[in-house]
Amino acid sequence: MKSCERKELEKHLEDLAHPIGFKVTTLERKSLGLRNNLTILKYPFNRWYFLPESKVIEGKGYKGGIWTCPTLGLANKLSKYAESRGIKTKIFRAYLSHRFLYDNAYRIKVNGLKLVEEIKLRR
Repeated sequence: MKSCERKELEKHLEDLAHPIGFKVTTLERKSLGLRNNLTILKYPFNRWYFLPESKVIEGKGYKGGIWTCPTLGLANKLSKYAESRGIKTKIFRAYLSHRFLYDNAYRIKVNGLKLVEEIKLRR
């Protein structure tokens, strides 16, 4: 195995060790801006994105983290809600950082994620 192939395989295996969630974004891969959130983030595809440490806030408050869905069904529900408000969306499978700032049965708040696959659903 060549050195570059080995490094690529090691990186892939490292990514697989992360929790998986689902991120709903606008068509431009930006945060939805729901709940009067004025901080709109743009997420790169297939690269890790982390909030600056100064912006991270633990707990269930809407600020200070990146909100994701633990299941595809919940992501689809959020997507439909956003679209009912006139926001066109995409759903991505994402690797989540190990640092969970808050989580419950419906949402996971993290400080970083990596969008790895766009999920196309029939509606």
